[in-house]
Amino acid sequence: MYRYYWGGPLIFIGLLLCFLGRYLIKPSICIAGFITAVFLSMLIYYAIYLQQASQLSTFWWFLGGGAVLGLILGIVLACFAKVGAALLAGWGGFALGMMLMSSVFSWTGSQILFWVIVCACALISAILAFFIFDRAVIVATAGLGSYAAVRGVSLYAGHYYNEFMLAQMIKNGLISQIDPYYWLYVAGMFILLILGLVAQCCMLKRENRAKINKKDAMAWAEKCNSVPDEQINYSNRMS
Repeated sequence: MYRYYWGGPLIFIGLLLCFLGRYLIKPSICIAGFITAVFLSMLIYYAIYLQQASQLSTFWWFLGGGAVLGLILGIVLACFAKVGAALLAGWGGFALGMMLMSSVFSWTGSQILFWVIVCACALISAILAFFIFDRAVIVATAGLGSYAAVRGVSLYAGHYYNEFMLAQMIKNGLISQIDPYYWLYVAGMFILLILGLVAQCCMLKRENRAKINKKDAMAWAEKCNSVPDEQINYSNRMS
């Protein structure tokens, strides 16, 4: 029932991240902090209560606590752009790892490989954010946004397996029994990822070109200002 309330916001936020993530860097970092806290709170909840029954109120306490901590963490990280961008890139790498594991490496049926690929993608992306900031943020936001948007659609359309269930199915050797419609979601993620990368890279290229033109114009103006007025007037008369 509650999944219908999450679908719309996930689609909206996902599309913003996918196509405009780099230009909304601070909101994107806030979202990354929020997701991190909620994810950790849910991880703790399922680690404690997965094998035993619990009241619904317990779930909401964990979710609500994670959401509050997520808001605080997101605001703090937004003040430290490099660290926040690394966390954002880590989540983008996590989403990319999920896409790779859901498509390219799903045939292996290895739960160990599942977590190795997902965690490696997250760690590498987070480290790269310190060295190639713009490109790492573009890849991270496009990956995370495409994943979130498609995940939002799945809350309405169904036929999707969450990450914990997918890992369990791989562990149990049930990869061949995955619903065929699930692969449409995987294809949709990659299509959105490519579109988001192309859109953000084109905007970055345009922005860099504008900066170069502005720099050249300022250099030319400075050069003209350094030339004596008599020489300028003489050049004008000769032309």
